[in-house]
Amino acid sequence: MILTQKRPEFIGFNGPEATYVIIWKLLDKCLTKTVCFSEEELEEQLKLHSWKFDGYEVVTNADENI
Repeated sequence: MILTQKRPEFIGFNGPEATYVIIWKLLDKCLTKTVCFSEEELEEQLKLHSWKFDGYEVVTNADENI
């Protein structure tokens, strides 16, 4: 094993903050989530996936609503 002085680089930790999070529900259970960075992306994801689940909840970034 070769040791180096370079620190590891992390991918995805310093990206933009999510504007919306969709929590998909099936049979009264929260199954999965989708992260959206714009209102257009939110609308697209709702059109693509809403038929697969019983319901969903959209959580918005608190800073956007102030």
